[in-house]
Amino acid sequence: MSVHKILWEPHPQFIQQSNLKKFELWLLEHKGLRFDSYQAMWHWSTEQIEEFWECIWDYFNILAHQPYQNVLRYREMPDVQWFTGSTLNYAEHIFRHKSSRPAFIYQSEIQNKSEMYWPQLENQVLALQKYLRAQGIGKGDCVAAYLPNIPQAIIAFLAVNSLGAIWSCCSPDYGVNTVIDRFSQIH
Repeated sequence: MSVHKILWEPHPQFIQQSNLKKFELWLLEHKGLRFDSYQAMWHWSTEQIEEFWECIWDYFNILAHQPYQNVLRYREMPDVQWFTGSTLNYAEHIFRHKSSRPAFIYQSEIQNKSEMYWPQLENQVLALQKYLRAQGIGKGDCVAAYLPNIPQAIIAFLAVNSLGAIWSCCSPDYGVNTVIDRFSQIH
């Protein structure tokens, strides 16, 4: 029998300040749900799927332009449908949590660690959104990019998403056939 060495264990303060703990406390306060262990909460989340995801929706205060009729419709893949009837905008949700902290931190093999702050991100997204709109890009259109995982990819994703268009991106290190396969799925 092999003995597994624990590589890391969170200290009690880390646990108390975690998002999972905050969600657990919210479940107790708003839904009257109490869990004796992580395993008990995990079991509930996998056995009561609709209730769990509805709680996630409520906990994160998801802003929908149209409310959902069902949390989960059709349980069998590939016909599964989540939050049917609802419409929302991911980019809108990203920017509603902007703060004085960096929006993201990035680094590459050729660039030292850098930060992009919310105002800079928002300005660049708005500028690209304006350009895309002027080009006629709108809801349901497909926009594809062949670029590495760089800040401009995030900016482009958020700008495209904010218009209701469909975004797909492939990194230049993908092979030709992979890129063709991926992009051909969205036309």
